[in-house]
Amino acid sequence: MRYTQEDLQRLFEENTRSLVDDLSSNAVLCSIRILNPEGNFLVSAARFSSEHSPDMPEMEDVIPVEGTVGGDAVRTGKIQEVPDLAKDHRFSNQKILNAGYTSMMAVAIMFLGQPKGVVQIYSKTKDYVFSKKEKRLAETITNNMAAIIVCKEHAEEVEALQKKSLEMEKFRLIGEQAGHITHAIKNASTIVAGFAMRIRNSIKKCMEAPLSVETLVEKINVIDKYAGIILSENEKLTKKLRHILSVSKSQPKLRMTDIGSLLSGVIDGFPSETKKGKKVRFSRDLKTNASVMVDEAQIKEVLNELLQNATEALAQRHGDINITCRTSLYDGKYTSFLIEVENDGEIPPGILEQVFDPFFSTKEDGSGLGLFGAKVIVKRHGGEIVVKSGKGKTTVRVYLPR
Repeated sequence: MRYTQEDLQRLFEENTRSLVDDLSSNAVLCSIRILNPEGNFLVSAARFSSEHSPDMPEMEDVIPVEGTVGGDAVRTGKIQEVPDLAKDHRFSNQKILNAGYTSMMAVAIMFLGQPKGVVQIYSKTKDYVFSKKEKRLAETITNNMAAIIVCKEHAEEVEALQKKSLEMEKFRLIGEQAGHITHAIKNASTIVAGFAMRIRNSIKKCMEAPLSVETLVEKINVIDKYAGIILSENEKLTKKLRHILSVSKSQPKLRMTDIGSLLSGVIDGFPSETKKGKKVRFSRDLKTNASVMVDEAQIKEVLNELLQNATEALAQRHGDINITCRTSLYDGKYTSFLIEVENDGEIPPGILEQVFDPFFSTKEDGSGLGLFGAKVIVKRHGGEIVVKSGKGKTTVRVYLPR
């Protein structure tokens, strides 16, 4: 099991509460501090007071190791007892004294002989001497704390490595995008320049000598054809650049959105036939009308991409596209909004594994960024997108956090 930072903080607090509840002295306050990586400061991590003392005085977020009771426990590895806080030069938190706490015990949190932090226990009983049982209990709790701190450190290291990995991936993609943009613009400009030159030459020939009406109409039709090719190439380039920009967009601007209305709006605005003129039937089963925190424009972009791909899969025949929305468990654990887009037809296994890869496309004019961009958007929403194909059907599932 991998602990999140929230899980570890909860364990800190549970152990602190357990220690306070089990100590025999009344009016107990307990705080936990973690040693910073440099080993010169103790940082506040959790604190808890018994029911006899609900008032918790303010504590410094950070205290030095040098010249403090907790610091001495960390440096020596030995329990530090202070029967009278007011008389100990190492203690300077006046707010704790004003709250009526008069004595304390500091127990180092050790792991494999290395200090990790300190547990500090305060009592309002003057000149209180902590019993052997209480000391053993405190040491048991510190052993638990040591394990939690080590888990916390590893979790932070993993998060740091993941962040670094994402940054490296980002730079890699920027490089790939730059190369792809250059290649796309170069190809488009070559075609556009070629046909622009043909248009120019055709116009020049028309002006050099008088032409019959039939010949002139023929020349105009040729020029129109060339202009159509130029417009088509411009459309392809614009589509590629739009996909690239969708990948490069900043974090989504989340706001509460009716998921059912969003889906219906996208479906109602989508063409009901393929580019080949084949009819497409859209069926919808929206089992939830709840609201979800999403960037509406970005999720619309994802849905349009999925419907476009599903429609293109039916390019040569009539077919059905089924859209479902319901609440579901993701990975058997997390409750999510599930959006499914299902169409007739299968994706070959070798291609299925690559559908979300950047710049991968089986279409001649595809940018290879449509589904990749959709995945980036869903990930930025804290969700997941998966595709399954078999038994004559292909289904894309989008999970969005509730």
